[in-house]
Amino acid sequence: MERNPLKLIAAAVCAMSMTAGAQALECADVEWHPDVLAAYPEASQACLEVVEQDGKPYVKMKAQYEGITGNRVRLRIHENDGDRIIKTFRLQNPVTITAAGEKVNWRDLYSGYELTFMIPSDRFELAQVDSDEVVEVVAVEELPKTASVWPLVGMMGLSLLGVAGLVRRLRRS
Repeated sequence: MERNPLKLIAAAVCAMSMTAGAQALECADVEWHPDVLAAYPEASQACLEVVEQDGKPYVKMKAQYEGITGNRVRLRIHENDGDRIIKTFRLQNPVTITAAGEKVNWRDLYSGYELTFMIPSDRFELAQVDSDEVVEVVAVEELPKTASVWPLVGMMGLSLLGVAGLVRRLRRS
């Protein structure tokens, strides 16, 4: 079988152009949208890595969960210089949290829970939230019903007897 050098060169050039186009983005290469920088000017300092999903760059960051009020989630974002900045994200779309392979609700997390999340570079919102920590969801058991209404009925009868005695005394004087 005879090899054509021209075909080999063309294949090599094609392969090199595909690998050049598929190079991974670095944190320094991210072009932040002005809206993101207005909400979080230090966003580039919290970047751990850039992940491409569906042809769009997403920035991976690390944070601690602080709490949720309505549809606003507070996260303490870890920056690369050691600072931790609290930022509030508004949950416009339902964002699922994957903790140790299981989907959990925001309200099941405890304050200080370590998580990794991704935000798109063109808007300030949570795109994906993951964690390796296990979240224990404790079901609250209903307490047994040991009380009855009879002590209340007795107290009401006793108080009515007291009112009747007071009214009798006021009428006689």
